[in-house]
Amino acid sequence: MTATPPVFDVTDPRLVTDPDAYYAVFRRENPSHPVPGLGLTFFRHAECGQIFRDARTWGNDPLRSLRFQELERSDPAAAQETRRIFEHRFMDEIDPPDHTRIRKLFDKLFGRRNSLAQREKIRALFEHQLDQLGGRTEFDLVTDYAYAVPIRMVAELTGLPSDDDPKVAAWLLQIAADYDVRLIDGVYRAARPLFDYIEDFVAARRVAPEGEFIDGILAAEDTGELSHGEIVGAIAILLAGGFETTASALCNGVHALLTHRDQLGRLQADPDLLDSAVEEILRFDPPVSTQKRIALHRTELAGHVVEEGEQVGIIMHSANRDEDVFTDPDAFDIGRKPNPHLSFAAGIHHCVGAPLARQELPIGLEVLLERYRDLRLIEAVERNSFGTNNLATLRVAATPR
Repeated sequence: MTATPPVFDVTDPRLVTDPDAYYAVFRRENPSHPVPGLGLTFFRHAECGQIFRDARTWGNDPLRSLRFQELERSDPAAAQETRRIFEHRFMDEIDPPDHTRIRKLFDKLFGRRNSLAQREKIRALFEHQLDQLGGRTEFDLVTDYAYAVPIRMVAELTGLPSDDDPKVAAWLLQIAADYDVRLIDGVYRAARPLFDYIEDFVAARRVAPEGEFIDGILAAEDTGELSHGEIVGAIAILLAGGFETTASALCNGVHALLTHRDQLGRLQADPDLLDSAVEEILRFDPPVSTQKRIALHRTELAGHVVEEGEQVGIIMHSANRDEDVFTDPDAFDIGRKPNPHLSFAAGIHHCVGAPLARQELPIGLEVLLERYRDLRLIEAVERNSFGTNNLATLRVAATPR
């Protein structure tokens, strides 16, 4: 008798207790199959990477999905409300040619900030955050360290006032909490307060321009390179990608190091491993575990036919542990090379906050390890690795140097 292949269940408790073993079951026994709410879902690196990189076949615009088409037929009023919600679309959910135009401009404006001066600013912010602890020997790494610096950096880059950091961070964390690739518009409803705030910010800066980044954006709107809605959506995704993704990766990284003491000692003995340690942290415990794409035309992948408009699920967390790509994939090895993880996706929709994250993460780790010795966990952590993969708390104890 042939055994029934396992089917992925986003509510399975193993996603909390042992997600890596759970994902391994599907890579081994059922690496691509339909999952309720997700669509045809892929668990192996080869298919996940292929989907990310093939922008001619796979898009990310939810309004092109069969789900939305069905909503238009069954409930036109709800479909119209969904279109209204999507007025300010996140940049990563816009497909070419519009995505190409928007991303090119934002990469140009955002990329100007990659400099020695910026790295020194990041270090100063992390050091200031530890100074605020006043020599405490126990603290929550999430709220007392990891979340404070990324929100200030990305807000500063976009020109947002520092007094607004707490409320902007709260909105972004709510968006992350509501992130669910099974829903068409849930995250956009959560994002409404953030969009309204950015609307007001852009209007105020048009009256009193301040800063190279926002000046460049307003000039692009004046010349017709960007619409107003595109500006609001693009700033929102820059904030989301530059804050929550980076903060979660930093917390996940410290947790990985503190639960793999040999690798912590290795990093302390050889700081030149910082950059490769960051890439291994991203692979081993990615800040986002799941994404989706929409088929732009009828296609076939891994023996499955996918019709135009159908959604597929991409489990990056599983792809990052693929035995066919990574030697000893369940080992945390801060010197791992090569390390072709998919934690920031790939192709045209790769994470817009990735360059900033790769600046902040090594500095955040370096400053923490310079300022504290005998860093250790004092409380077990739990989280669901489906969707976003972040820690609510990370209680640690340490001795100031």
